[in-house]
Parts: sequence; C-alpha cells; structure tokens
Amino acid sequence: MHGKKDIFIEDNDNNVKEDEANRFASDTLIPNQQFKVFLSSTRLSKEAIGRFVAEIGIAPGIVVGRLQHDGHLLPSHCNDLKTRLGWKK
Repeated sequence: MHGKKDIFIEDNDNNVKEDEANRFASDTLIPNQQFKVFLSSTRLSKEAIGRFVAEIGIAPGIVVGRLQHDGHLLPSHCNDLKTRLGWKK
C-alpha cells in the first residue's frame, strides 16, 4: 500500500501508515462488505465461522484472528480453528 522504501518499526506509537496498511490487509483478506453481512446475520459460533470461510475461501484462523482483533470474540475463543506453525530447531 505504501512505498517499498518506507521503514516500519513495531512499537506502541500510533502510526497512520501502519493503521492504513493493517486496514488494507484486513479488507483484502476478508472483504469488508461480506464481513459486515456475516457479523449482522449470524450468531458467532464455530459452525458459522466454518460456513463463512467456505463462502469466501480463506482459512478459519484468519477470520478468528480478525474477530478477536476487532473485539467480536474473546482472545481465548475459537483458537482451535487457528493453524499453529512450528519452527525447526
């Protein structure tokens, strides 16, 4: 979304470009209009998340992460729908 030469350092400061990039990534992975319809038309459950991800064609962990980030799910809910990656030692 922004120039390739921009440098971003993770910290606690609000960064407009970082916020814009996060929103772009969120809306690219999960189309905003479909996400709004999903949120307004169903009670959140693992089954509802499963139907939604089948409809839009992404991994359930991405939707769970977005729901948790946006405050629609507690951070402890539906984590079993996320794929854990391990690093070789």
